[in-house]
Amino acid sequence: MPQPSRARIVGLSLVSALCLAAASAAEPRIDTSRPDCGIQALIDEAASTGGGTVVLPAGRFPLDRSLVLKSGVTLKGQGNDTVLAAALDEHRAEVAPGLAKDATTIELEGDLSSLAPGRMLSLWPSGRLSHHSHRKQAVVKSIDGKRVSLEQPFGIQTKTGAFVAWGLRTSVAAAAKAGEKSVRVADPAIFGVGVGIALTGPGDTWNHHWNQVERIEGDTLHLAWPLTVSPEAGSIARRMHSLITAEGVENVGVEDLVLEWFADERKPAGGGFYLAALHTNESKKIAVRRVTVRNWHSDAFSFQSGGDLVVEDCTATANFGHGFHPGTGFTEAEFRRIKSERNAADGFYYCWNNHHVNIRDSKLTGNGGCGVGGLGIPGDSGNLVEGTLIEGNGLAGVEMMGGPKNHGNTVVGNTIRDNSRATPGKYPGLLITASWKEGGSGAVIRDNTIESSLSNPTQWVGIEERHAPPVKGHEDKADPATGLVMVDESTIEGNHLSGHKTADIVIRGLTSKATGNEGRIVEERPQR
Repeated sequence: MPQPSRARIVGLSLVSALCLAAASAAEPRIDTSRPDCGIQALIDEAASTGGGTVVLPAGRFPLDRSLVLKSGVTLKGQGNDTVLAAALDEHRAEVAPGLAKDATTIELEGDLSSLAPGRMLSLWPSGRLSHHSHRKQAVVKSIDGKRVSLEQPFGIQTKTGAFVAWGLRTSVAAAAKAGEKSVRVADPAIFGVGVGIALTGPGDTWNHHWNQVERIEGDTLHLAWPLTVSPEAGSIARRMHSLITAEGVENVGVEDLVLEWFADERKPAGGGFYLAALHTNESKKIAVRRVTVRNWHSDAFSFQSGGDLVVEDCTATANFGHGFHPGTGFTEAEFRRIKSERNAADGFYYCWNNHHVNIRDSKLTGNGGCGVGGLGIPGDSGNLVEGTLIEGNGLAGVEMMGGPKNHGNTVVGNTIRDNSRATPGKYPGLLITASWKEGGSGAVIRDNTIESSLSNPTQWVGIEERHAPPVKGHEDKADPATGLVMVDESTIEGNHLSGHKTADIVIRGLTSKATGNEGRIVEERPQR
């Protein structure tokens, strides 16, 4: 049995500290054989005595459920020496090339010892980079060596580089309703008492529901909290969770920790932003300092529907989703000296109605998406990107998309270099574009260094305004004269641009202004 480790709680009131001392001469202990390593009890204890800091020792602590922060509590480790890690990785095997869509027998390469009839296989066709919604599911009927028979085909054609995984997913055996505290599943053996579970239901676009298993009776999982969705029979139940989460609390902190899951480069996506390694929702007065998230199956850091946030000296590296993801009406946030590198999606993603969410003195490099993505749509206003290196990302260095009129989103004093790595020439260093919902109006781009320095350049344009066609059902957003949703009223001034193959600046807004810039400007304004 794993040897318990020592932890301590500091910052409690004097009365609370004396009560703890009287209760036991020994410090509280962590037990790595438990789904939460005993850490949740320390968080709860600190909250019940007025708040404080739970200080974790050095070590690696495998978690099979979320640690739920409580108001007034900070969770603190010993820097790189304290690692919170997901307890269970998926089992994976490579699919023999040339799988037909209607195949009910597949050949697998890998360790199949944990595979059994009735277990759900989840297939993704493109190696590491595959969104969880692109997975196809099938249930194992029988196994003969490396040959596996399926109850139904995956319904997808594969060539090479395809994988299957098992151990974290099963189907819901019978429909359940919101408000209930149990759900039946086809393969209860993949769960255990205390572990995390994620479910979805009709109308739940973002798969928001997460829960914990309190007990198991046959194929019925009894849950810690009532369901907020109504999962249908045949939908997917996943053994997944954040490592740290907070819901509707305030005055919380996370400091000096490493959070991680997959180390294998074949890792598939496991969940959306609500299953980020560190996720908060409707919470306020949050401080996150010196935290690293690496190799996570979705977003690294997610902060939704709250305010008054400080994130300092944090790193997101090699995660499947976005590195940093504030949104859903988040207000007043400072991201300082963050690093976001080699994440599959955007280094930093603004998601829906951010106000005064600022990035300063940071590095957003080598991400598969944009360095900064989604800034503008819908309703983003008063946000700032300043003093940051944005280099070598797959799409645009900075994507400013839509936004309310005179939104005031500002990009100032940054270095934006050699982006559009995934598709050379397609994306500029800084893209100002319209969206399906809003035209782009009022972007401020000032005093940036934007350059292309590669011998085989990928970033062919420095700054570019782009109009956009309206999507079906939103034709009323289009300009009658052009049929496009328009970008306009950008202020582009004092920028230093060089080395671009097509142009340094491309202006298309009718009244946009470009003044005091160094570089070649091309104007393609609409005729009136």
